[in-house]
Amino acid sequence: LKGDSVLAVNARAQGAASELLGFVQRSPLNAMTSEVLARARIGGTAHGNFSIRLPLHDAGATQVGGTVQFDGNDVQISPESPSLGRASGTLAFSEKGFTVRAAQARLLGGEVRFEGGMQPDAEGVTTVQFRGQGEARAEGLHDAGLGAVSRLFQNATGSTSYTLQLGFKGGQPEVQVTSNLQGMALNLPAPLAKTAEASVPLRYENRVLDIVGGAARTDQLVLQMGTALAPVLAVQYERDLSGAEPRVLRGGIAVGLRVDETPMPADGVGANVQLDRLDVDAWERVFKAATGVEVRGSAPPRAAAASNLGYLPTTLAVRASQLTVDGRTFNRVVVGGSREGTQWRANIDADELNG
Repeated sequence: LKGDSVLAVNARAQGAASELLGFVQRSPLNAMTSEVLARARIGGTAHGNFSIRLPLHDAGATQVGGTVQFDGNDVQISPESPSLGRASGTLAFSEKGFTVRAAQARLLGGEVRFEGGMQPDAEGVTTVQFRGQGEARAEGLHDAGLGAVSRLFQNATGSTSYTLQLGFKGGQPEVQVTSNLQGMALNLPAPLAKTAEASVPLRYENRVLDIVGGAARTDQLVLQMGTALAPVLAVQYERDLSGAEPRVLRGGIAVGLRVDETPMPADGVGANVQLDRLDVDAWERVFKAATGVEVRGSAPPRAAAASNLGYLPTTLAVRASQLTVDGRTFNRVVVGGSREGTQWRANIDADELNG
């Protein structure tokens, strides 16, 4: 054989999409993508074209390539992520990575269009990034299997458009979602109640903070509603990802204030609330329905519910023109309190308590 001899193979394949996914999971692409598809699942059939060029005297220069066409497949990137229903699009791959083009699917009750693939980040490290635009429906969010977040949307109706960025770092998804929530009504206590016609900017983001041994150890979660001039809600948490469930290490909750007006403590969760009206009874009912936790219960919560308790404030400062608790309404209220488990201690000042 000559020194420049090359073995070239071209093939077409059609069959179970799960078998084609298995080929990717067993290929070098699995390591190149930080195993982001290692737990992925896909149903239905798919077809594709594959090619390989193998220099017989330089196996290190092997080139592979191909495309896979999906047409109505159900895809789930990881057990924790929502399912992409009836996904269609083209996956192109080579020994250098992969791209997804002109893809669309059913997600959160509506249609989403997306594209992406492997690309270098700001530090030159190759990562997997997707971008998309779609419409989410309240019932789709409620049925998405996102735990307490999904159960919260049992109080919503209608639909709204959103933009999405999805990446992976240390084996964990990094998500950024923005929307103006127009078209979706929220039947929640103030200040989160809104009509379908109202436009309220929303931003959700989580990003990995620390990686140990190739695995994400901590992340930051941020949720903001409103504008800088009219803030509604600003929440941020740092979480430990080393266990079976994320565990809150520290956080800050600002209601009616900017997020920088409630800096995160060294540990625990601090909350600063400034509102015209606050119905504590109504919010306790919402939180219990979403998490299963009795906010002021005497019995310790179940293990599954206890992880949700970590998102509640451990220290609390409230200023409200009117506050309702235990069926009683107080005016010009100032509260300072702390929590241990489900036990609260608070100092309360109000017109009704002064003389």
